[in-house]
Amino acid sequence: MEKEFKICDKWEEHEQNITSEYGFKQLSISNFIIMMKDCLLEKGYKKILDLGCGDGSHSIYFSEIGFEVYASDIDCRKIRKNTKRLNITNIKICEHNFINIPYGNDFFDAVICTSTIHHAIINDIKKVVSEIYRVLKQKGYFIFDMLSKEDESFGLGYKIEENTFVGSREDEENIPHHYTDEKELQSLLNLFSNIEIKKSIYSFIDLKGSKYISKDFDVIAIKN
Repeated sequence: MEKEFKICDKWEEHEQNITSEYGFKQLSISNFIIMMKDCLLEKGYKKILDLGCGDGSHSIYFSEIGFEVYASDIDCRKIRKNTKRLNITNIKICEHNFINIPYGNDFFDAVICTSTIHHAIINDIKKVVSEIYRVLKQKGYFIFDMLSKEDESFGLGYKIEENTFVGSREDEENIPHHYTDEKELQSLLNLFSNIEIKKSIYSFIDLKGSKYISKDFDVIAIKN
C-alpha cells in the first residue's frame, strides 16, 4: 500500500480560553479536536481511547456526543473526581502508563492523545506509538500533538538527550519535554499509511493573566 505524508506549509494561529463548561476550570476544546470529532462521527467510529486524559475534559466531551470512551492516565485522580462530581458513569477509566496499554490488539477505532506524548524520552515515545498502532483497528485513527522544535521554549532548562529538556516550560519544570520536526515525525509514524500534519500556534491566557503560546504539530495518522 502506498503511503501518503502531508504537512501544511504555514503555521495557523488558534486562540483557546479557560472555561468552566464541565464544572471545573479547563482549556476549551480545540478546533482540531472538534474537527476530528466530526470526522470520526462521519465514519461511524465509536470506540475511542483518551490516552493521557488528565482532567477528563476530552473524555467528557466525546462521551456526551455518544462515543464509547475509555480514559487512561498514569494518575486518574482528576478525571475520577470530575466524573463523580458530574455523575458521569459511561466513561471507562483505567490507570496505567502509556507504554503499556492494557487492551487487546485491534481494539479501538481511534486513539486521542493530546499534550502527553512529548513528556518522555524518544525511546519511550517510540514505544507508545507502537502500542497505539497495536490497539488500533485497521483504518483506525491516531490523533495527537507534539511540540515543535520551533516552539520558543526549545532549548530551555537542562538537556537530558537530543531535543529533550527538563525545566523548559513553566508549571511543568520537573517534566521532560521532547521537541520534534517533520523528519522525526515521519520516522516515528512509519507503520501508518496516511499521515497529515497541521502546524498550529495555540495561545491562551491563564487565570493569573499570563499568556501562553505553544507551537505544536497536530497529527492525524491512519493505520494500514
